Amino acid sequence: MFLGGIYKINPDGLMQFNVLTTEPNAAINDFHHRMPVIVAKEDAKAWLISNSQNQLYELMEPYERELTIYECNSYVDNGRHEGPRCMEEISSRP
Repeated sequence: MFLGGIYKINPDGLMQFNVLTTEPNAAINDFHHRMPVIVAKEDAKAWLISNSQNQLYELMEPYERELTIYECNSYVDNGRHEGPRCMEEISSRP
């Protein structure tokens, strides 16, 4: 599984990247109004080489395969926080 995104390299050589979002699937819809575009492994090559905007839009449908979803704490809400703690389940901490 991959996340769909777009990037560009600015004139200073800095790469800028954005993860694209789409409407949520049923599981995500319970707690958020959007979700990342998840590209299945078998669609990754098409995502990378496609010149067709319509084909890319088709790949941006909500991901309907099973996802592991777990609650996290507000530590993740701060954009300055990085690292393994951002991926810890609440129940795994003392």
